[in-house]
Amino acid sequence: MAGRYTQGGRGGWLALLLLLLTGTGTGTAAAQADVLSEQYTAPDRSFSIYFPAGWQVTEEAFYTSVAGGTPYGPVVLLAFRPGIVMLLAERRREPVAVLDHLQTLFPFITASAQATSIGGRAGAVAPADLGNGLTGFAFVTRMSDRRFGLIVALSSSEALPVHIPLIESIIRRYDTPGPALLNTRHLPALAQFAAGWEDIITALKAARVIGRDGRLLFYTDALTLTGPGTRLETPAADYPAGGVVMGGELAFAYTPGGAYESCSLLARIVRDEAGVVQQYLEVGLDNAGNLFYFDVYGGTAQDVFTETIVPAIPAGQVLRLLLIAEGGRMSLYLNGRRVVDNARVAARSGVYALILRAQQADTACRLRDVWAFATAGPLAGECQVQANGQVTRRAGPGLGYAVRGNVRSGEVRPVVAFAYDAADPALRWWKLADDSWVREDVVTAGGDCDRLPQEIRD
Repeated sequence: MAGRYTQGGRGGWLALLLLLLTGTGTGTAAAQADVLSEQYTAPDRSFSIYFPAGWQVTEEAFYTSVAGGTPYGPVVLLAFRPGIVMLLAERRREPVAVLDHLQTLFPFITASAQATSIGGRAGAVAPADLGNGLTGFAFVTRMSDRRFGLIVALSSSEALPVHIPLIESIIRRYDTPGPALLNTRHLPALAQFAAGWEDIITALKAARVIGRDGRLLFYTDALTLTGPGTRLETPAADYPAGGVVMGGELAFAYTPGGAYESCSLLARIVRDEAGVVQQYLEVGLDNAGNLFYFDVYGGTAQDVFTETIVPAIPAGQVLRLLLIAEGGRMSLYLNGRRVVDNARVAARSGVYALILRAQQADTACRLRDVWAFATAGPLAGECQVQANGQVTRRAGPGLGYAVRGNVRSGEVRPVVAFAYDAADPALRWWKLADDSWVREDVVTAGGDCDRLPQEIRD
């Protein structure tokens, strides 16, 4: 399987960074256990950044600093406004060229850039040193809106290697926020997490996490995969889907220690013309007791990302997992509790499977009530519109109504209803939460807008 993970087999930029900064190729992922439970979104919605609870956010003129501590020492990240980065980059449109030019402007960038990627996005990385005991790196990445962002991540030189997995997780989520969030942010727990798939899907529809339509891809009441070797079951190989809810009960029996082993659910599997798996989204348990997710977004060992979600789970413990993925977002529930909310993953469609990787003959992956449900189109989150430029708000759904102000370019507003233009019945207007209206052809709509009520005007 191309892009397969091994313990510590992280994205290629991580190994590159360790070599650049410490002269070594090893580190520890202990700081990875920090949960990125807090989110900051810039006032102009040009970027969002996630970070652990208790960290301090400070807004400056051209960047926002996010700082906090771990048991290993302090971490500081400077997230620059993409508009400033693009202004400084002038006409440069390649990450390495952008970062090399920034080096001529910022003396804390201490060496030339090298090309890299994270989360499937092109980027560049270079060492950084503030000269005050904090050292680290500068990372340029292309945002989802095609602009460039810059993060400078810093720690003490002694603690930097242990902080790199945490920093990598933060950078992976550093992006344009956009309107396409899963509605799981309003659902911290699932009361019926142990119910059958029909009841779970009904509950997710009632909570407006998914839309009304869709279809069951497969259901398996009981399956045991045993080692040694790699065992891959694909009960829904004939139906690729992009939006999916996948759930089931998993128990992994293994002898701790030894070579890497895992028991997992696989989603969005993409094969090449030879039938070799090139991309996949995986959630499972390894023989170190780590509940993890992998996002393999390419065909090489560098095109991968892994994150430990919950560590130290005993062997054989029964877990109830529920994975929800749509577009470039993924959320995960463990025994009814949300443990991952809106993580960024590569957007694609693919088929679904169950997998065991084992070295020992007595290693076993036991699965019960495992199923996958394809959602029909976008997940049903709150309907929102994003202004494509400066957009005029009016008191009603037509150009004859009084002006009520503007929506700034890039700004996102919730929508509560729609109406058709009296002069042009083919043109809709969106009613915003403040009772003003914007025309549909000057904004981009996202979320569950099909359920909105229609207002009829005399």
